[in-house]
Amino acid sequence: MGGKSESIWQPVDTGSELSPWIQAHPSPRIITFAELPALTVDERESGRSVFDFGRNFAGVVRLDLKNMQPGQTIQIKYAER
Repeated sequence: MGGKSESIWQPVDTGSELSPWIQAHPSPRIITFAELPALTVDERESGRSVFDFGRNFAGVVRLDLKNMQPGQTIQIKYAER
């Protein structure tokens, strides 16, 4: 995983008359140091699924959506807010 240089960024349409200055966050690059597969997936009658990773952690979700159908939606809710 690697970041991209600001020099190759494309213009952003902010939808307003303003011209904000957009820049990369001046912090160390975020790197992947672990990937955690779900230990269990609880399929609910409502069509929702609950993924249990077996522990609390800070991170982001990466999804494999190859089997999604057009018009399907995904909503991710993290347990700790």
